[in-house]
Amino acid sequence: MSEFYEGGLRGKEVNAVSLIDAVFRWCEAVLKCSVGFDTALGAISYGIGAEAIAVSRVWNGRNGTKIIVHDREPASSSRPKLNQSYSSDVLGDYLTAARKGTVWLQSVVKSEPSGELALFHSRRSMRELAIIPLEKSDNTFDFLEVHFPEPLSPMQHVLLNALAQTLGEAWGARKKGVFVANIVETCDHTRSLTKRNILRHDNPANLSRAEFRVCLFLSNGYSVQSICSELSVSRSTLQTHLRNIYAKTSTQNLPDLLYILLKKGCTASGEPLDRIA
Repeated sequence: MSEFYEGGLRGKEVNAVSLIDAVFRWCEAVLKCSVGFDTALGAISYGIGAEAIAVSRVWNGRNGTKIIVHDREPASSSRPKLNQSYSSDVLGDYLTAARKGTVWLQSVVKSEPSGELALFHSRRSMRELAIIPLEKSDNTFDFLEVHFPEPLSPMQHVLLNALAQTLGEAWGARKKGVFVANIVETCDHTRSLTKRNILRHDNPANLSRAEFRVCLFLSNGYSVQSICSELSVSRSTLQTHLRNIYAKTSTQNLPDLLYILLKKGCTASGEPLDRIA
């Protein structure tokens, strides 16, 4: 957790300067990849007076959710940390229809939280959860989930609605693979490989977002089976992505592709994975 954001504003306290900083850091994280997601999420949490915040990705028609979290609860605390998405608990049937950049409050959609959300909020003394849809595609839905220790003040309502649209627009223009790159970095602290050749920031092979994600995982040592699990896709779908990648990179098979991805040396820019993905 970034030390700059430990402590800081809580509950109904908000600060306009801090919110400007939050927008700036979010844009730096998703558009330029020059700061980490933890820093960006910490800035938003600090500026809006939230207790925990996450970016989540939900797959349409499939089980499993990926999540990147910033939680202000001290590491030494015995209380539970935010470790899962609650977007479906709040949105329910509206999960696939919620418009990007809008704010959905748990207290408005449902009078009281239920199930795992109710238990988590009870153990953390939380009073509100705001869900902000960031983007939806045929297969995935991305959300920003913001947990508050108190009901929102009128000022927080206004600022959160203004913030939501800006965050959603920036997310829609994000660099290819930025979410997956941060998931990989969060799950694999020992990763030392840097980005190679076809995964440079200028995307010379013109990979699609899905193809870029596959190469990100391959470059970090994930097996084909693991990639299917991480991306919640079938083996046949992954094979289709691989065939497209082979064609775009002038490789013949997986060993050839892995050689390009894993051979020693940096990209022309010399930038690491979390800077250019």
